[in-house]
Amino acid sequence: DDPVHPLAMRITTNSGATASIIRDLAFALPGRFVSFWLKRNDANFDRLVIGLSVNGRAFTQVAQSTVKREAETVMNQWHRVTVPVNLTLSGLTWADLADVRAVRLEVVPKAGTVAVIDIADLRLHDNPLPKAGVIWQFDDGRANTYDVAFSILRRAGFVGSVPVETGNLGNTNRMVLAQLRELVAAGWELNSHTVSGAQLSSADMTNVRTQLRTAYDFLIDNGFARGAAHFVYPGGTWDAAILTEVRRHYRTGRTIGAIPGIGYETPAVADLGLLRPYYFGHAGISLAAAQGAVDLLAERGGFAIFCFHNIDPVGAMTAPESWPVDRFEALAQYAAQKGLASYVPSEVWPE
Repeated sequence: DDPVHPLAMRITTNSGATASIIRDLAFALPGRFVSFWLKRNDANFDRLVIGLSVNGRAFTQVAQSTVKREAETVMNQWHRVTVPVNLTLSGLTWADLADVRAVRLEVVPKAGTVAVIDIADLRLHDNPLPKAGVIWQFDDGRANTYDVAFSILRRAGFVGSVPVETGNLGNTNRMVLAQLRELVAAGWELNSHTVSGAQLSSADMTNVRTQLRTAYDFLIDNGFARGAAHFVYPGGTWDAAILTEVRRHYRTGRTIGAIPGIGYETPAVADLGLLRPYYFGHAGISLAAAQGAVDLLAERGGFAIFCFHNIDPVGAMTAPESWPVDRFEALAQYAAQKGLASYVPSEVWPE
């Protein structure tokens, strides 16, 4: 990581926008990510716009973030924010970004309000992976992960990961242990998704600890240690007490909520306990939208978590949280054509 500007700055804005400009910089941005620390001092912040001046030219908007993740809505606390550059938004080329001369951070308040934001420690981050790629995740351990998704990803040259509800193995429409072993032998990995799959509640922290510990122990005891340190919240739900407990037991925790304006995680991750996927939770997500996510990933590097539940074997909405098989196969082939790699969580966040 390279520091660009270490000093804290305060930006006070009214309706409209006031820009804070960091001048006299010189760095190359291609394939890298901008991050900084942000603290909200009131509830009036709406969005942040990042602009760059390249080759001495006027500022061009290259990114925008609403920064409305739960962890970043806590006022008077510092949070790391990462915003990837969007070439489509800016009209710039990677060649342009080889000569960045200045950065502008523009805070936009909610209409009719004044917002006060502190920003510090602007940094550049290199891509942590050799090439852009997808973490293909299939929650719960459902049978069609093995029956349908496994062969489709294999034909595209990809592997996936399964956050498995360990207590539901062998139940109706769920995989059995032998199928999980076959996936792992083919390069997949298993992650923790509790024993029962029921949403966790901090009203019963004894149960929370039991669910987290027992699911982890099952993976270790059955030879699935590689992905055991990575957790997925049932239903994507959490609160501060549950987050603390997950951090105590696991290397990462993944929700199902996307980052507004981005859609998925990019380096550097703001919070390893609250990873965000591109969530294919219903058939309303079009193939074109999914391919657009692949295009952005191929353009700016890094990784994305693509989260699925059911890959419907008949291409129709026959179960909750389904995505049609014809779209899934087309998406996997499209990602392969774009030259993306596939990763599992333990590769991206090793112990």
